[in-house]
Amino acid sequence: MPQISRIRIVNFNYNDGNRFIPDELYDLTSPETGNALNTLFNLYNGGGKTVLVQLMMQPVHPKAMAGGRRIEDYFVHSGDHSFILLEWELDDSRDKLLTGIAIAASTSNKSDESRRGNNIRYYTFKTIYDGDPTPYSILSII
Repeated sequence: MPQISRIRIVNFNYNDGNRFIPDELYDLTSPETGNALNTLFNLYNGGGKTVLVQLMMQPVHPKAMAGGRRIEDYFVHSGDHSFILLEWELDDSRDKLLTGIAIAASTSNKSDESRRGNNIRYYTFKTIYDGDPTPYSILSII
């Protein structure tokens, strides 16, 4: 079964703008083998565990909710935008799968959307590359 080997979050605000992730790379691989590890995020209450899980769901299931929160609720200003990338270690292969999403606050004035609160626009993407860093790998992109 494929495993997440790296997570990258770029330009994300949460907790009413009190917390900011400018560009964070979570490397979930073994330093010795480079293989993906089972990982536990041990944070205090309110430390952002649910936010992290919700962000990790976005590249594969856009607009996924977690803890009763909608992803749209994090994008309150017209200039808000973020990138979330997941690098997957594929079974029996040296290849890596990169799934990502670019999310931005929307200025759409559609009546049915505006009743739901904040609007977002998003673009999902994927690429496959071998284990070596390329211009499109999670280590190089953005």
